[in-house]
Amino acid sequence: MQKYLQIAINEQGTKEIKGQKDNPKIVQYFADVGHEWVKDDETPWCAAFVGSCLEKAGLTSTRALNARSYLKWGRKIIKPVVGCVVIFKRGKSSWQGHVAFYMGETKTHIKVLGGNQGNTVKISRYKKSDLLGYRLSKTKLISKTNVASLVGVGGVVATQFGTIEKAIDKVTSITAKGGDIADNVGGVIGAFDWKMLAVIGVCCLFGYIIYERNKKVNEHGI
Repeated sequence: MQKYLQIAINEQGTKEIKGQKDNPKIVQYFADVGHEWVKDDETPWCAAFVGSCLEKAGLTSTRALNARSYLKWGRKIIKPVVGCVVIFKRGKSSWQGHVAFYMGETKTHIKVLGGNQGNTVKISRYKKSDLLGYRLSKTKLISKTNVASLVGVGGVVATQFGTIEKAIDKVTSITAKGGDIADNVGGVIGAFDWKMLAVIGVCCLFGYIIYERNKKVNEHGI
């Protein structure tokens, strides 16, 4: 589970205080995203809540108070996953909206955990027809699985560095003597032995793995 989602879950039950008083936890959501000037719990706070959870988890939010600002946050995904950011339209205005965290769905509604949902932090349902988009943080190329793969390939390349270096020296020697590469195919092939071809193959495989994983991330976020 994403750290920010766990933070959001722990905030369930936080709600506005009726009357003159204001809930200090909601006021703090505004402060967490750089809006210390907001001192009440009446100002729409769904975006402040999402931003606060992200910031507490070490991610940079939009730090804006309009829900639709999250349409430009992170990266777009096609298929939602639990915890991704969901943006909905609200009302008839082009700037109104609602933002929260995806928790599931039915045939007609999306279940989200968010703030200012009935003046409370809770799970609510919103119409799929009001959906504007799903977003996740930009972490594709630095995911743990990709880094692990890179380290593995890096190790193989490192152990074969001598072979690669010899191949480069061989080609350099041929061209330095005025020889034509086409006339020295045998020498070049000899330099690029099977070990080096294996390294190249591993690198190509790694590139394919990264491509497939990133394609999966684009769709599912994982």
